[in-house]
Parts: sequence; C-alpha cells; structure tokens
Amino acid sequence: SLDELEKVKSVFLRTKASYPDGLCLYQAAVPYPRQHFFTLLGEDGRACGRHVVDDSLMFTSVKFGKNAPTLPRQKLATCERSQYILGSEGPLHFAMVPGSNSCTLVCDGRALIDIFKMAKEAGCSGDTNYDQDEVLDNICSLISEYKELLDKEEDEQGEGQ
Repeated sequence: SLDELEKVKSVFLRTKASYPDGLCLYQAAVPYPRQHFFTLLGEDGRACGRHVVDDSLMFTSVKFGKNAPTLPRQKLATCERSQYILGSEGPLHFAMVPGSNSCTLVCDGRALIDIFKMAKEAGCSGDTNYDQDEVLDNICSLISEYKELLDKEEDEQGEGQ
C-alpha cells in the first residue's frame, strides 16, 4: 500500500554503496526455488497489515539497522525443513545489516498463503500472456508447498496417531 512506500524504498533503494539492498538479500535468501516471496515488518510489528503468528517465519529475518523492528524467537518456524541461520545457541530469528531502522525483511509464510488464496479467489486475472488454468495451478501448488513447509511437524505427529 502507499502507506508502506517508505519501508519498501528503505529496503530496495540503495542509500549507501556499502548497504545491501533488497535484491542482494533476495538472491542470497532463496533456499527453495519457488519460495521467494517476502514481506516487510514495520515499526508497528505487523507484516502486510497483520500480526505475525507463532511458527510462521520460514527464514531468519533480516533487520535493516540495529533499531529495526524485531519479532520474538517463537515466530520462527523451526520444523525439520525450515531454513534459518544457526547460531551457537540454536536458530537465529534475525540477522542485522546496516539500514534505516524502519523495517525488517521477513518471510511470513502464513500471511503469504493467505495472499496466494486471495489471488486464487480473484482468478489471478490481469493483462498477461499466460494460460489462466496454468496460473491457477501454479498458485495452488505454491499454497500446497508453503503449507507443507510450515506444517511438516504437525503432519509427522498426525501420522503416528
């Protein structure tokens, strides 16, 4: 939204030559070929206008500046297939790079699933040259893949019952 324009600019527009930008971080933080969507956590503690629930961050978050917003460790999903930076005391829920202190790059998988569902319900229409059925199939696949990555532990627990 337009309200978040300054957050987006602070990540994707390079302010100093030594700062990593959004594209640099995006290219370095894609452990799964199709899971490369991120959201920005603002100073209000929300990503995409909503609170981040426990076990929903798919990767270690990247804070842009020491005073950028931070989420508690329990927000990081640490199931078997999760990707994160491992520290001496376990998974790190954030890493920090120089920046404007206004936002943190997060991958809120549960919010992204909801966004994909909204796109599917809207028909993913637009001015494209892509086959509509193929687009909808791809969205359904993304939803399934994200759910599988986030709910792996629950699936494994359910198999033994």
